[in-house]
Amino acid sequence: MYNKSELNIYYEKLRNKYELNNSTIIDKGMYYKYPYIFAELFPIKNELLDKFSMFYQRIVDHIIFVDRLLEGNKFDVNYIIEKYIVGNDLIREYSYVYEQNSIFWNYFEQFYKEYFNAILIENRLSNNYMIKFTKKEYLKMCLGKPALSKLLVAGMAIKSKNVLEFSTINNMLNYLNIYTQLLDDFKDIKEDLNKNQFNYYTYISKFQCNTNNKNDIFKFYLKKYLNNHIEDMIINLNKCYELFKIYNTKISSFGDIIDEQFSVINMIKEGMKEYVC
Repeated sequence: MYNKSELNIYYEKLRNKYELNNSTIIDKGMYYKYPYIFAELFPIKNELLDKFSMFYQRIVDHIIFVDRLLEGNKFDVNYIIEKYIVGNDLIREYSYVYEQNSIFWNYFEQFYKEYFNAILIENRLSNNYMIKFTKKEYLKMCLGKPALSKLLVAGMAIKSKNVLEFSTINNMLNYLNIYTQLLDDFKDIKEDLNKNQFNYYTYISKFQCNTNNKNDIFKFYLKKYLNNHIEDMIINLNKCYELFKIYNTKISSFGDIIDEQFSVINMIKEGMKEYVC
């Protein structure tokens, strides 16, 4: 149905370095490394760094599980119960680190709210409950789906009594998260269309070309909206980079993540050069 060279040419170039089977084309150890990446800016005890890295593994596992569940994947009941117990246990672990009146729980509530709102938007869209899907709603969804990735960085800022600095870091991570989801939607466009799942660019392509034919929607997207999609990736990654420069001496490893993603964009543009202006 789709020409491999049109969409997947860059997959093979990245296969050894990136985990393409996960939900994002991103260094598979990135989130687990966050505690160590931000350790100089938000210094905490080494044992907490290791614990937070372990927490991130559980968070990522939880997000992937929820995504697959909402996509309609069938799981054994015992497996679902196990995931539920692990999720509850993670909250219990947080309570050992942060007291009940800690500002950590404000961030916990905020980021979970962003995450669940994103899931609700995506669910309404995939089930055709949304009459109109705006770019603003789409970017809100892109921001919210990886929102939990910020939680323990906020937790580190709280532990190091440096919450004011987290405001800028939060914005920096927001731009990276939007970029990551935009990239994820680009990578998964073939699979998502086959599942009748749409991002903003394919959604608007569907209505403008007035068809339900997936191949026609894809061709229209390539012609009219691929450039916009890539440009939005670049805009958000650039905004992330501008904020990173404020703290580049203290979170230098984060710059490596950004550099890698600029390389990914260049590979995408090369692989799609027939359609990219």
